Amino acid sequence: AQLATSKNSNSITEVDESMLHLGLLAYPVLQSADILLYKANQVPIGDDQTQHLELTKALAKSLNNLTDNHLLFPLPQGIYSRQSKIQNLRDPRQKMSKSHVSSMSKILITDDSGTMLRKIRSAVTDSQEGITYDVAGRPGMSNLLAIYAGISGEEISRVEARFRNKTVLDLKNELADLLVEHFRPFQSRFNHLRHDPQHVHHVFLNGAQSAARVANRSLNQVKHLLGLD
Repeated sequence: AQLATSKNSNSITEVDESMLHLGLLAYPVLQSADILLYKANQVPIGDDQTQHLELTKALAKSLNNLTDNHLLFPLPQGIYSRQSKIQNLRDPRQKMSKSHVSSMSKILITDDSGTMLRKIRSAVTDSQEGITYDVAGRPGMSNLLAIYAGISGEEISRVEARFRNKTVLDLKNELADLLVEHFRPFQSRFNHLRHDPQHVHHVFLNGAQSAARVANRSLNQVKHLLGLD
């Protein structure tokens, strides 16, 4: 597996060592450990994480080659959603992030219907006529179409065709309605759990204990394999 050339290098063979930091090397290893400890065979990822999954496979193969049956760790496969990357509503050339300073840049699961409508209506688009999907030329418009397609489960081309003769306001209003209906059951469940913190704590505790048992079992297998037990 070969990780992509980092931003502190001009080529695969040329690296500015003065700009190297621990995270560049440790983070991919930690991601791999999270996957291998639980022997996951499928992992939901975005396009920018494909290289980390390839590293995980390489590490799994290396460990498997030390065993007789080569089956200690499954080789995980990536699960890609239709729209694995959603852009910022205020700056569609950036990814949507919950840590962004502007509350209008993102949709939160806790947003009420009025808030979702305001955020979608204020989303940056452009002054061109018509509704078309063009990520490079019309990033804002393309982002709204991608969100609609991701929520509805339709192909972007079908969503684009549906709104071809409609206005941008039509698209924004229908997208807001779609988001409100999509998140309604999640919000209902969230509000229920928020008023039962003891149950939430119990679920967290049980989950942590179950995960620890699985992780310790995998770790002990690796220690035994390497003669470290």
